Amino acid sequence: MPVRGRQQQPWVRCPRRVADPVLLLYCFPHSGGSASFFQDWVTLLPPRVELRAVQLPGRENRFNEEPMTRIAAAVEGMAGEIGQAERAPFVFLGHSMGALLAYELSRWLRDRGRPGPRRLFVSACRAPHLPDLEPPISAAPTPEFVAELRRLNGMPAEVVEDEELMELLLPMLRADCEMSETYSYRPAPPLGCPITAFSADSDELAPPELMRPWQEHTSAPFTIESYPGGHFFVQGSRREVLTSLRSHLERILVQLRPRSA
Repeated sequence: MPVRGRQQQPWVRCPRRVADPVLLLYCFPHSGGSASFFQDWVTLLPPRVELRAVQLPGRENRFNEEPMTRIAAAVEGMAGEIGQAERAPFVFLGHSMGALLAYELSRWLRDRGRPGPRRLFVSACRAPHLPDLEPPISAAPTPEFVAELRRLNGMPAEVVEDEELMELLLPMLRADCEMSETYSYRPAPPLGCPITAFSADSDELAPPELMRPWQEHTSAPFTIESYPGGHFFVQGSRREVLTSLRSHLERILVQLRPRSA
C-alpha cells in the first residue's frame, strides 16, 4: 500500500492542523457517533498535540458510503491510514464502541510488528473479554430499536428524540449496533502500552466494575478514573475529562522530549 502524506484522508478528520506535531491523538467514536464528536476538544489539548478524529463510513462526509457491520473490517480499513508511516508518536482514545476499535487496531499493529500507541485511553466500554449481556437489537423493528436505544442511553438524547434525524441515521445506527453485537474477543497477550480507563458512576452499560478488568489487557501500568454521569459523561463532565487527558498527554510529551547530551 502506498505511503500517504499528511493531507486529510477519508478515515481521519483533523479539526486543527499542528505544524510538526510532537504527539498525535487519534479519537474513535461511539456507536452512531462521528468525527465531529471530538471537534471542540482541540481547545483543551496541549498545543503540540494534533487531534485526528476517526470517521467511519456511513456518516457526515462519508454518508454515501455503505456503513460497516464488523469491527475486523473497520480495523483493516483504518489500518490503511493510521499508524503505518507516522513520524510522530501517537496515542489512541476510544469512547464506547470506539474503545473496542482502538483496542483491536492496537492489537493489529502489534501483531504486525508496527509501532503502536504510547497509551490507550478507553472510555465507557466494558473490558473486551467480558460478554455483552444485552440482547441484540440491530435487526429489531424500528419502534423497538429506537425504544431500546432510548432505554440503554446508548445514544445522545438529542439524537434519539429527533424523529427526522433518527430516520436518516437508522441504517448507520443499525450497522454500528451490529458491529458491537458481533464482536467476538480473541484471547491474545496483553498490550505493552499503558491503559487508562475513563468511567462514569451512573453508566449502566459500562460501570466502573466492568471497566476495571481492562487491566488484564496491558502488561504496563493501568489506571481508572471515575466521573459523574451516564454513558455520555464525556459531554457533561467534558472539562474534567479533558483536563485529565491533557495532564496525561503532557506527561507523555515530557517523556518524548530529547535528553540533553
